[in-house]
Amino acid sequence: MPDSIDNLVRDLRGARDVNAHYEAIDRLVMRGEFDAAVALARAVEERPDIGADPWALEAVFDRVVRALALCNAHEAASVALQLGLSPRTQSTQRARAPLATARELAFLLATGQSNATLSSLLDQLGHHPDFENVLSCWIQEVVVRGTDFSHEPSVRRFWGQLLESHHPLAVLPLSIERIEAELKDWLPQVRVGGSSCGMPYGPSRCLDNEPGSFEQIVATEVPTTTGIASVVVNWQEESNGRAEARKFSFDRPTKPSAVSAGFMKALPLLCLEGVAVEQVVVRPVSIERALSILFAASANGGAYNHGRRAAYGRLELWQSVASLIGHDSIELEGIANAAADWSWYSFDAASAWFEQVAWDLGIAALSPDATAMSILAATDID
Repeated sequence: MPDSIDNLVRDLRGARDVNAHYEAIDRLVMRGEFDAAVALARAVEERPDIGADPWALEAVFDRVVRALALCNAHEAASVALQLGLSPRTQSTQRARAPLATARELAFLLATGQSNATLSSLLDQLGHHPDFENVLSCWIQEVVVRGTDFSHEPSVRRFWGQLLESHHPLAVLPLSIERIEAELKDWLPQVRVGGSSCGMPYGPSRCLDNEPGSFEQIVATEVPTTTGIASVVVNWQEESNGRAEARKFSFDRPTKPSAVSAGFMKALPLLCLEGVAVEQVVVRPVSIERALSILFAASANGGAYNHGRRAAYGRLELWQSVASLIGHDSIELEGIANAAADWSWYSFDAASAWFEQVAWDLGIAALSPDATAMSILAATDID
């Protein structure tokens, strides 16, 4: 048998790549030989003295989980759940946080499986604490993709359990708000062999921008909270990112149309320090676009990580928005309605603070009475 487990494990010894193993795993899954694929993963985790480099063992195990999760079949999803959440020591190069594992697995399952499979597995596994995180993430992954689960009995029952246990995701509704409709456009395109995604932010590389006219106002900095930067915490903790979160009050209202490069440069922002006003770019954006920028930063991550994925990306998006607009409620509809009344802008600059590679982000929100502004800037580099 060409894809026998013993042969595949033996061939890992001294292997310089695992491309042949990837092909064998994909064949097993495509043929519906899910047990054989799982046996290979178990072997690289449990067999002693394989003699393979740790990266190779990790790559093979991860490929089995990925192939199963992306194979649209109830049995494949079921075994992917069991295998993906199983303890690992030999087949991973570093310890993996359980929640991060659940987020990644849910992202793959939401990409590859049907909603019918999700509902069936909720009925089977929804009462098991071990599966709470991955199932809750899976549900929100699908909600972000546009499914309304607010009338689905199995999902509503499970979500009720999350509310009772005060799960972090329980504050999110089971359908998207109208202004969230574009979030799905920034989810990665996934296949077994890899994934890719666009970014709704980045350096504009405009070095001779029109600064715009604006009326001089007095800006006073007011206390802010760490919540503004929720969407880019993963850039800071898991990559090379940095962030600036600031709030200002103005001595009188300013016109939304007056928020220009010159206006932003007049604020004491670290991210714009030392840069000529002609090298600052400011654009008014819709609330939908602003949400997409914040969501993509959290869900897809920075230069060296994969982010929080869609479920926690949605949660951190609304945590950032609530802090930006100073909204105390945890009820998403209320935050969304309030945020829609603010004026939103994106900005970046050819400054020393911004890395100007790909991960440059600037969001400014002007209050409805035009007397206050909240700002989030972030940058990362590979």
